[in-house]
Amino acid sequence: MRLKLVSALLWGVTLALPSQAFAAEEKAAEPAKAEAGGSKSKHWAYQPLKSPEAPAVKNQDWVRTPIDAFVLAPLELKNWRRRRKSNAPPSFAGQRWMPGA
Repeated sequence: MRLKLVSALLWGVTLALPSQAFAAEEKAAEPAKAEAGGSKSKHWAYQPLKSPEAPAVKNQDWVRTPIDAFVLAPLELKNWRRRRKSNAPPSFAGQRWMPGA
């Protein structure tokens, strides 16, 4: 039992440690990564967050938050308009859109 445990442990350690050949390959690839813009600091995930400007929309009455402007802008580009209000309670399903005339 102990022999199996020790051999499994050694096998795991040898897999976890990088080999000399792998280290040499990594060093050879570093200049190519730098030329290709492979630096982590240039990756989009490492860039600071920016708040985009809300798009301009015609129907400002419908916009309550900036997110509403992002939703409404493509609908206005398609010339879609909101249906007239019904007496139904407000819900997501109650706010339907239809193509403009």
